[in-house]
Parts: sequence; structure tokens; C-alpha cells
Amino acid sequence: MTRTLPTTLFAVLALFFIGTAAFLSLDSFREYRAEISIIVLPQGHILAADQVVENIAVLPTTLDFFDALLASDERIALFSDIDEQPMMVRKAAWSEMLSVERHGESGIISYSIAAESQEEAALLARQMSKVLFEKIGAYYDIRSDVSIRLVEGPLVRTSVGTPFVWIGMSLGLGIVAALIMTFILSNIARLSASTRVTATPETGMSHRTAEPIKPAFHPSAFIPKKPLALFSESGEAKAHEEKWDKILAAQEAEAKRVELASIIARTAKPVVSAVAASTAPANLPVMDENEFFAQFQATAAAQEAQAAETVETKTALPLVEVAPVVFPSEAEVPAEAAEPTVEEYRRRLNELLKQGQ
Repeated sequence: MTRTLPTTLFAVLALFFIGTAAFLSLDSFREYRAEISIIVLPQGHILAADQVVENIAVLPTTLDFFDALLASDERIALFSDIDEQPMMVRKAAWSEMLSVERHGESGIISYSIAAESQEEAALLARQMSKVLFEKIGAYYDIRSDVSIRLVEGPLVRTSVGTPFVWIGMSLGLGIVAALIMTFILSNIARLSASTRVTATPETGMSHRTAEPIKPAFHPSAFIPKKPLALFSESGEAKAHEEKWDKILAAQEAEAKRVELASIIARTAKPVVSAVAASTAPANLPVMDENEFFAQFQATAAAQEAQAAETVETKTALPLVEVAPVVFPSEAEVPAEAAEPTVEEYRRRLNELLKQGQ
């Protein structure tokens, strides 16, 4: 079964890596070119004028001219060691560095020199103009045969040396890196949502059961809660009403608590302390022990005599037949014995008030 790579992920990664590769490799393909332009004015007849311009255009392409250019300034050797290379290597390098262009049939010729840095390109262009005037003076009489003037330069500009190679390499590196990263990320996502292995009790084999992926944080946790009261008149009124409801509920709870505490205080039995609150004063009069106990003995003798008289009186009385006691449940309670109603109380109270007047 073939596994298809996520197209969106691959496209995003490919664009990212292609841009990164192009940016990082730009310095390797960047080159600086310095350009100078001269005008050649032949002083002789017309037929030889075009040949003079062509000779001057081709003259800087020779190896002798390049060697003279390298020897014209010692600073050129600091940028590269091309002067120490063999003759064929120097000639090939100079052919790649120099480009000559004649503008139509005119006498204007442009020379462009490539270098690895802006300073090197500017130095080569300035020295080339000096060496060129010296070489032309060696072959032609500047005062009578030809007149040469510098039109512009040196102009240094930045460009990509081989743009097609740079673009192709960036595309290749970006696509390969995107394929590798897409494959790795797909496997990581598959492993994070992997199935757990559970053993089957009957056969001892293992089977995979899919586990749902649970987010670490619920999305609702990042949604702010709606306020109970909005900043409007109805919201403020509702908030004020809820505040007063809370205050009234707190007052009712406090009143119930106080009432319950008072009920408990009334029904609670007093606790008698066994510890004396204070000591007796030193000048307290003390009763004689014999007199103290004599009071109780006299009281006991009087109670015994009274009890004896009561018994004698009960024995002397004739027997009286006692009627059986009838409880309210066994006999009907008369209507007059019933508890008066509220109206009856009011009537009696009015009568008493009238009698008092």
C-alpha cells in the first residue's frame, strides 16, 4: 500500500527550503562587474578608421595585456593568485573575466571585467584604462593617427554569474529537503497518533486498537467567558439587584443564627461550679455546734407529733362512700367546660369594660 505524502505540507516546506537555499547560495554565485567605455577617433582616411577601432577592441583580450595589467599594481595580487598560475590557466581566466562590446558601427567600445569583490572590480577597471592607453600608444601615434577619450567608468554593478545554475541548484536542494522533512514529519504524526498494543487473553496474540487523540488543552479554555452584567442600564440594574439579594440573604442568615443562639441559651441548664467563688470573711460569726443540731432535732420532733395527730383524726372519722372517678374520656364533657373561643373572650372583655365604667 503506497502512502501519499501530504500535499499542502510538502508545498509549504518546498517553498521554504527553496527560498532558504537560494538566499544562502546567492553569495557563491554573485559577481561584481566593473565597466568602462572609451571612444576611438581615427585621424586618417575612412577605410582605415573601422580597422583601427576593431584593433583597439581586440587588443585587451590578449594574454600579454592581462600580464601587463597584473604587473601594473601590486594590490591586484592580494585579491587572487592568478598571476602565479600557468599560462593557459591565466588565458582561460582572463577570457572569462573580460567581455568587449562595440556599439554598432560607432567608435565607442565598452569593456566589462568580472571580479569576486567590489574593490577588486573597481581596481581592475582603473588599471585597465591606464594599461589600454599605454598599449594603444605603443602601436599608434596618439597625436597623429588616433585620438582616444574615456567616456565613462569605472561603473561597478552586482549580478549573478550563472543564474540558471543558481536557480536549478536552489530548486533541487529545496525539493530534496522538503521531501525528507515531509517524510519525517509524517512519521512523527503517525507515531503520535499510534495505536496501543494489547494482548489477547485467549491466543496470546496482540492486536492494535485505535486510540482517539485528545487535545492537551480544551479549546473552550481559551475562549473568554461572557460577563454576567454587560455595561448597559439593564446590566447595571441586574447587578445591583443581585447585590441586594446577597445582602438580604446574609442578613436573614445572621438573624436565624442569633435566634438559634438565644433559644439554646434559654433551654440550656445552668452549670453549677463545684469550685468556691470566694472565701468566707475572717469576722464571720460562728454558731455553736450543739445549738446548730438542736434546731434540727426540735423541728423533727414537731413533725412527728403533727403526723401522729393526723393519723388519730383519720381513724376517728366515719367511713364515707367514695364515688368512682370518671375521666373525660369516659364521660362527655359539657359544652360549658369547653375552652372559650376568641369571640367569647372579646365579649367578656367588653362586658368587664362596661361594668368598670
